[in-house]
Amino acid sequence: MLSRLIREERGATLVMALGVMLALSVTTASTIAYTSANGRHAERSDAEQAALHLAEAGINVAVSVLGHDDANALASATLTEPAATPCPDGPNCFEQVYDTGSVRWRGDFAASGAGGVWTITSWGIVANPSPGLAGVEHKLVATVSVVPNPGQPLNATAWNFILAWGTSDDKKCDMKIENTAHVDAPLYVMGNLCLRNSAKVYQPNDADPVTLVVAGKLEVEQGTQATKSKVGDSSAPADWISRAEIGGGCTKDVDKAAHACNPASPTDDRIWAETLQQSVTTIATAPVADFAGWYQHANPGPRHPCNPASSSPVFDNDSTLNLNTNGSVGTVDLTPASSYTCTGKDAGGAIVGELSWNAATKTLAVSGVIYIDGTVEVDDNVLIKYQGQAALYLTGKFKLKEGNTRLCAAWSGSNCDFAAWDPDEDMLMIVASSKGDGKSIEFDSSVQFQGALFADGEIDLGNSSSAAGPMIARTVKVHNSAQIKPLPPMDLVPLGAPGNPNTHATPQKPVYTSSRG
Repeated sequence: MLSRLIREERGATLVMALGVMLALSVTTASTIAYTSANGRHAERSDAEQAALHLAEAGINVAVSVLGHDDANALASATLTEPAATPCPDGPNCFEQVYDTGSVRWRGDFAASGAGGVWTITSWGIVANPSPGLAGVEHKLVATVSVVPNPGQPLNATAWNFILAWGTSDDKKCDMKIENTAHVDAPLYVMGNLCLRNSAKVYQPNDADPVTLVVAGKLEVEQGTQATKSKVGDSSAPADWISRAEIGGGCTKDVDKAAHACNPASPTDDRIWAETLQQSVTTIATAPVADFAGWYQHANPGPRHPCNPASSSPVFDNDSTLNLNTNGSVGTVDLTPASSYTCTGKDAGGAIVGELSWNAATKTLAVSGVIYIDGTVEVDDNVLIKYQGQAALYLTGKFKLKEGNTRLCAAWSGSNCDFAAWDPDEDMLMIVASSKGDGKSIEFDSSVQFQGALFADGEIDLGNSSSAAGPMIARTVKVHNSAQIKPLPPMDLVPLGAPGNPNTHATPQKPVYTSSRG
């Protein structure tokens, strides 16, 4: 009996042992499966992180390309994709390969005014930790605002001259320099140039070489009297100008026939140059100002008010550009008795322009492209200083008034210091239309100015006034004792300079708009 019971218990024990072994097997298998799943999840998570970092690297590479000194961040071709590498969504991509995986990215540019916005899409791709499955991918999208630099590289030849582009006929003066007025700067006249009385074009020193180009006639008095008008000086080669190119010949009277220029007898044409050429080979093209475009895009300007809002200055009154008038806002005092601050900002909040006035220190702060649909007068009768680089577009005219008004970036005492001015640091360019009396830019007697001038009509420099900087106009009139100073060395012109392409801009920090793993 006892032995039978013992045998039955042994059977039960066997059953229990089998059950325990089964339970242990299930637990072990579950543990192994759980551990393997956790391992795969960890590997997948690491792969996703690596893909994210690679995608961020693609964004950063694109921004660094846009910010390179040799790159033009304003040109859509700057991030042109190679044809051999497709993006995950179709269009061609740039590609970089790293130890952890690869990144493919592309950039799409949308212009906005003088600047624009890049949309950069980047895919980070790493191998899938699970064999046979597609790679792990993370997609990032970021926008990069591009702000044009206030100073742009000088690429337009015309801005190396005082340039008068008007041509009438062979019996009229297209540019006239009168009495004792002096031009000490490179001068390009596409029509006829008339030097009257004791006016002269000369080269004060070899450090500031002067080239005179006249496509039409050069009217200059003949004879040997030292006080007569002249180009260069006969006293010594050191007083000659560097180069003269005269296409239409010399004459003592513009409405008379011309002859080949000759400083020697019998004509005594009073023109002395190290190189005297009877034809024009130096080419300069008169630029065209885009008044309609900058009316829309200048910031601050009619379409882009001060940010934050400011009551002064007034840029527009009727939301319409009419270049056949002098604009809608009348005459604007740029330097009133009260100070004002006006900044222009793009959609991302970056400052892209400024026109601000400190009445206490008599200082203008300028930057970018500014448009006023009217006429501007500056008549404080004092020294007015400006800082920055800017192009100020006007539907009307620009007038510098009163005998002691000085508008300059470098000064000594109460006068402009023409020798100390660095236009690559500070340059105010006036771009005036004015269909009124034909005078787009007008200086009263004895005023002084440093900067650049562009006139759709005439630049009229009053008696004893002084100006330094390039000028472009249909015609330039230089009255008694007025002086155009030597052009300072210049590598930059302000953003918006007519005829000069805008090629340099600064990309802002990327703003991430989408992230998808």
